[in-house]
Amino acid sequence: MRRSVPSAISRYALASIVLAGVTIAGGLQHAPGRAAAAAPVTLTFYDGGLYSTYADNDLKAIVSQYQKLHSNVTIKFIPYNGNYVTDISTALAGGTAADIVVPTAMQQIWTDVAKGYWEDLTPYYNQPDPYLPEHESLAKALLPSALSSMRFYDGKYYVLGTTSVDGAFFYNKRIFAKAGIKNTPATWDQFIADLKAIKAAGYIPIEGPLADTAYDEPMPVLLTAIEAQVMGKTIKQLDLNHDGTVDVRELALGMEKHVYSASNPEFQEALHLYASLVPYMERGATGVSEQAARNIFSAGRAAILYDGLWVGSGFDTAKPPVDWGAFPVPRVTSASSKFAYPGTHGTGVYGPGTAIAFAIPVTTVKHGHLSQVLDFLYYLMSYKNTDILTKSSASTSLLKGAHNDPRYQVFSEISAHLSPFAGAEETFPPQWAVLRQQVFIDYLTGQKSWNDMLTAMQKSMDTNAAVVLKTYHLK
Repeated sequence: MRRSVPSAISRYALASIVLAGVTIAGGLQHAPGRAAAAAPVTLTFYDGGLYSTYADNDLKAIVSQYQKLHSNVTIKFIPYNGNYVTDISTALAGGTAADIVVPTAMQQIWTDVAKGYWEDLTPYYNQPDPYLPEHESLAKALLPSALSSMRFYDGKYYVLGTTSVDGAFFYNKRIFAKAGIKNTPATWDQFIADLKAIKAAGYIPIEGPLADTAYDEPMPVLLTAIEAQVMGKTIKQLDLNHDGTVDVRELALGMEKHVYSASNPEFQEALHLYASLVPYMERGATGVSEQAARNIFSAGRAAILYDGLWVGSGFDTAKPPVDWGAFPVPRVTSASSKFAYPGTHGTGVYGPGTAIAFAIPVTTVKHGHLSQVLDFLYYLMSYKNTDILTKSSASTSLLKGAHNDPRYQVFSEISAHLSPFAGAEETFPPQWAVLRQQVFIDYLTGQKSWNDMLTAMQKSMDTNAAVVLKTYHLK
């Protein structure tokens, strides 16, 4: 599942590498945490092969520095065997999991929570943190949006984290000016009008790498943001606990009862809105890869690209650099859809749970390593370290008063307001999102009729909803 940098899944890799280097700068100012072990201890850390595949001297240096502060602690990286999901699942099942694990996504956690493999970390969000300025808890230091996004439907937390990533429309300011566009679009009808103006100016209005149908990549999850704009009635029906979001249990139950279904007019409207962008994409968009799309945007041939904030640094180093900005998925109003509903709706698709999320297997507790692991993680998530991390890794800090790059402020706002479907769709089996995008592309290219596409989607919904309810014991 791990793909090459800077794909969506590999943002874990990028973020973890930078985190390792970043903590060097801030770590020397801290005294060792109160949980330092009295006897020699070796902590194991599974990061998906970063140490051997991606990491440079930064990672080695941070490990060395932490070990200097804790002379009795050794941190050992567990080798990557070629499949991130299989590595973690096999180790958990065999009781050989590392003390610290960076999960592939929330989906990895959900799969094994019911089996009792992951430690409940809820208490550790609320206990004093030795590396925060006033030794406050993470719960007090984090923005409320971070806590709500990482909380599972049962009210518990199985990951710790202080950073976030999300997706938005990058735009080329020079092209916008040439097309006579003074402001970024706030509504969907304004968006379509801008795309028409850009096309008239002789540029590719929007670069859409529709060939990329892999799980968790930006283009497949764009639909998640659009759904939030037109599925108000469905969201209300699905939201059984009335907290404003549709968690994985609620989505699975909704699919089982065909509240969320391929025949749902609101769901079909989200597909229609997505399809309305295709005429403004590059000819042959269904054959364009994600990297090719980024190259075309970097070359100044396309005005807009939907992607994750982790690619911004690549546009900065393009030759010449791209003078870029970003804006969220525009709000759908009655001017564009009869399914529009009042209010401003979240368009975030990733959020805190998909940036750097640290999980602790229950075997860590059995080995007596929990206190030292928590100290190490608190060290990594300190204010200064997180601030530097976000600047270096193109992520945003979720700590109150953080010093995020101003250009990424829009991503912070997006992450603070996720689509009601974001968490549930992220944690659904990957094959569901992959097939949904693949058959949608088949429809766009004329390989499937509208009805054939919907039939395939419905079959996948039924199958995967049953899998989720059974696997996660959510009935």
